[in-house]
Amino acid sequence: MSYQKLAAFLRLMVLGFSIFFLCLPSPVSADETPLFLYRGLRPASLGNAYEAIANDLSAIHYNPAGLTQINKISFQLLPIRGGITQDIFDQALSMEAFLDDVVSPLTNSANPLFDPTVVSARSKLVEEVGNLSSKHLGVNIDFLGLGLSVPMVDKQMALGLSLYFQTLTEFRLAKKGVPWPDPILQMLDDEVIYRSVGQGALATSLAYRVDLNQPFLKSVHFGTTARLIGRGEFSDVDDPFTISDLLNPKQFTEEYFDLGPNQNIADFIQENIDRQFGYSIDFGTIVIPFDGLNLGIVGRNLVGGIGEKTFPPNVAISMAVRPLNLLKKTNTLLDMTLAATYDNPNGDDALGGYVLDQLSDNLHLGAEVRLLPDQFIEVGLRVGNNQGFLTMGGDLRLLKFIHLEVARYSDLQSDWWIGAASLDF
Repeated sequence: MSYQKLAAFLRLMVLGFSIFFLCLPSPVSADETPLFLYRGLRPASLGNAYEAIANDLSAIHYNPAGLTQINKISFQLLPIRGGITQDIFDQALSMEAFLDDVVSPLTNSANPLFDPTVVSARSKLVEEVGNLSSKHLGVNIDFLGLGLSVPMVDKQMALGLSLYFQTLTEFRLAKKGVPWPDPILQMLDDEVIYRSVGQGALATSLAYRVDLNQPFLKSVHFGTTARLIGRGEFSDVDDPFTISDLLNPKQFTEEYFDLGPNQNIADFIQENIDRQFGYSIDFGTIVIPFDGLNLGIVGRNLVGGIGEKTFPPNVAISMAVRPLNLLKKTNTLLDMTLAATYDNPNGDDALGGYVLDQLSDNLHLGAEVRLLPDQFIEVGLRVGNNQGFLTMGGDLRLLKFIHLEVARYSDLQSDWWIGAASLDF
């Protein structure tokens, strides 16, 4: 392919992405079932400003074009990764005082709704329930993640493979019912909504690099990812129960957990899981004008859906700068990367009905410093801005294959603490 033809093709591609970007639909509503996204800890702590970086196995999910930046066979085994929301952490710290000051007095009273000796406990209970209605109680555990990248054709082509399993359990309170003058009665109308989801996905990627070595156009990388998804969801979203339902445990069990003869709760859950299958296809490109500068464009969920619902497509435009490479400075002790991404209203954190009404809601910024890169002990420190929310994280590599990571990730819904350990070869 000649330089002129490739340049014309790139202009046409950017124009096509721009038109597509402007014509995308508005964010999905809360009753949609969005893609349960894989989120790497490195991209997450960079505020999701990763599409133009994409130089490790997370590229399979963020920008498959980046696989041709990996010059060797790479394999990752992630036995387990877990995360909890900041709200759960806060609740755990205050749980002992809540049991002593609220639960014990109310449960020991013969008439907790009207007993004058437990007025303080009732007030604290109302206050706590009111606080819970604005919190997100979530636990995320991922099992057995596998990633593989294989360079081919003189490292101009790369094949990627990823298999991962995810779980997410979350609870929230929703204010419902007519207003009552008594806050206790008002609280009893609140709905308890729970959702437990398990998902497995198999992703395959193919990437190709065109080396041009022209002024201001060193190389162009293309890539695509196809993903097969299986999901099971157990939830009461369609028929939530209220706090008042819990006052009569027998009736509550009969109405919401009607177990048959010789049936236990595990059997009941298995019979009531909503199982869905789907797929999605991503496409991405990275343009490298010269060493130290990457420009990326990614279209995620361009085709695909799960069950009867279509995934909302998302387009992200990204830039990454490595200042030392840009200045042609060699440094074996330090490496640095700065990145920025702008995505459309169907960005990852718009899914779930959150309204994006500010410019910052579409911006992702990140900075990373790596100490002793590619040495037997390597440390990475990162900070980012995800749609106006601070993110941060770090990782430690030992002997080049033991990898420990931690991140604090914040989005429009909640703050997460996430940790992971993996073996990278």
